[in-house]
Amino acid sequence: MFLSPMIESYFSSISAASVTEAFSWLLLAIFIASVALAWARRGKKFTAYSPTLMTSLGILGTFVGIVIGLMHFDTADIDGSIPILLGGLKTAFITSVCGLVGAVVFTSLNTVVFSNRKAAAVEE
Repeated sequence: MFLSPMIESYFSSISAASVTEAFSWLLLAIFIASVALAWARRGKKFTAYSPTLMTSLGILGTFVGIVIGLMHFDTADIDGSIPILLGGLKTAFITSVCGLVGAVVFTSLNTVVFSNRKAAAVEE
């Protein structure tokens, strides 16, 4: 009973836009780090896990966005609550799309570009 009100209070105090911004920057940082490590042929464990990490963070952002939208939803003022709910849903879908796009693009780069670099390095 103690933890639930604390969590609700936290989600009520943050905005959907700030969550979108934070998740977007985090996903971009993971993507850039993954590309740099794969290009340098380092961090094999991290680069192998990064598509899963980006997808998981995108899904986490989805749930956080939905929770934020629902925390501010007031059934007594549905018309006034709709914009806030839609802001949370925008966060939900933007973070999902960013996570999935990052994972797909990195996986494609890793498969096509970086694996060719590795093969060329082995042949030399």
